[in-house]
Amino acid sequence: MHIFLTVMLVLVGLEHLGICYLEMFASTAAQVKAFGMPREFVERKETKITLANQASYNGMLGVLLLLTAFIVPVDAVVIVAAMLFAFVLVVGIYGGATVIKGIYLFQALPAVIGLLAVFLAR
Repeated sequence: MHIFLTVMLVLVGLEHLGICYLEMFASTAAQVKAFGMPREFVERKETKITLANQASYNGMLGVLLLLTAFIVPVDAVVIVAAMLFAFVLVVGIYGGATVIKGIYLFQALPAVIGLLAVFLAR
């Protein structure tokens, strides 16, 4: 497996675990800053529940990316990585269009670089 692909799987995996942390455990102030939402909105019980639910998806995505780097059989890594990075890209594009533009930079761009790593590893 190409080392660049492994690095991208680890970086994007850790990024999604970080997003999970922000959504589930971070302070309201950190969430307001990270997600660009009004404080009053973030403090609502319904928002906290929604963020925690979303965190479970980001956490599992982070775990799957890391498992792909270290557990998935070498002959399947490129296929699994391509699917995961494609998923991250689609979600990043949607998030950038609907939440804050910074998601393009912090989520979609790493997915594009990850897909480039996939193609280089082929």
